Amino acid sequence: MPSPWRCVLGFELRRARQEANLPSCGDFPARCLHRFGTLAFTAGAAISVFAILGEGVRAHLTTAWYTEAQALHARGDLAATESLYRKTRRWMPGSAQATFNLAFVLDAQGRLDDAAGYYAQALQRDPGLDMSRVNLAIIHLQQSHPELAVPLLEESTAQNPYDVSTQFLLGGALRKVGREEEARARFLEALRIAPDFRPAQKALDLK
Repeated sequence: MPSPWRCVLGFELRRARQEANLPSCGDFPARCLHRFGTLAFTAGAAISVFAILGEGVRAHLTTAWYTEAQALHARGDLAATESLYRKTRRWMPGSAQATFNLAFVLDAQGRLDDAAGYYAQALQRDPGLDMSRVNLAIIHLQQSHPELAVPLLEESTAQNPYDVSTQFLLGGALRKVGREEEARARFLEALRIAPDFRPAQKALDLK
């Protein structure tokens, strides 16, 4: 009877080949399986092969999937884009960027609750990924929760004080929660950055 570790290892390598579109013979994973086959009865050997496989294939896979996903997204095939981003995230579960990409395509499909959850996860993994913060705030505004958007946009403007769009968004969120003076100050700041920024002019009734 084959070792459970060998069964698991063989399954993972076969799945890797399928997802990478690699041939079943003569490729890197197959060579790894052959070289370490006699050692795969132990957990330690299985972990070693997983590590080699991950380092050798992961970067190639995720780069190829990301490039293909961008092309699919541009063509409007959001379901296929989502599938590729989910594959990328499965292979890079700790990646804030992979999580953001998945959130972004869910957002584009109007699946706001799901997108918000992944934007929040991306922020937890990388607080410096400000686009996750801004997009999450926009979802809160779309769902009529400006009180949740305000702290996110305040943090974003603190990190990027010259981003006119975020200054404007914060002004709008502040206005919705009744903080009118602070809202006007943000609209004025947006105009200081970009004097011809029409949305801020309209918000201040400047025709």
